[in-house]
Amino acid sequence: MVGFEQLFLWPFLLPITGLWFYSMRYKPEVSRVIGFIVLSSVLIVLFYMPLLQTDVFGQYTYIFVKYLLFIILPLLLVSFGGRILISEFLKKCGVRREAVLISVRWGVVLLPVMLGVSFILFLLLGLASDCNWLNGCISFFESFSEEFYFRGVLFLLLLPLFRFEVVYVVSVSSFILVHPQHFSSVFLIGTMVQGVLTVEIVRRSENLLGAWILHGLNRVFVIVVLPFILS
Repeated sequence: MVGFEQLFLWPFLLPITGLWFYSMRYKPEVSRVIGFIVLSSVLIVLFYMPLLQTDVFGQYTYIFVKYLLFIILPLLLVSFGGRILISEFLKKCGVRREAVLISVRWGVVLLPVMLGVSFILFLLLGLASDCNWLNGCISFFESFSEEFYFRGVLFLLLLPLFRFEVVYVVSVSSFILVHPQHFSSVFLIGTMVQGVLTVEIVRRSENLLGAWILHGLNRVFVIVVLPFILS
């Protein structure tokens, strides 16, 4: 049985659930798709910690669980529930060949902003950790799972269905709320900045690559580069 303490990701359900109730009242034609997004979000909350605790793949369990819950689960569930072909679903979520260079360019342009914020927060918090290249590489590839869900599913997929401002708030706030461990730390600032920057990249390109580059390289910067240069 899953204890309540294991459901600590539950705050991120609030924005998309609110949008679902709104759609049932005012946009019933899209409420089915939103309902399946809500279902996938609920399953993420329910199975995240139990699957992590299995440690079935050792040090790779984290990336396996993140890809399973944040990519494969919504890919199958929402595409089936929304009656969307998987190939079309991927394109709608920003996994496409078009606008790759635009996405990468914006990712590179905004990356120094993200790295600067992370550097300042790292110093303010007085963090001390060992430089770990393997964890940095794993974390880089794992970061795609969050980009797929929060910028792909909760932004690009919803963008044609609701006003831009509504989708923007749902995507950014959901990303912030899925990190409750930062609520009592100034690191919440970094989460907010990253949420805004990655949404801006995706908004300008409708492609996830640049957002993944920014997110992933920021992870490497914090896990590998900063501990190395400040040790």
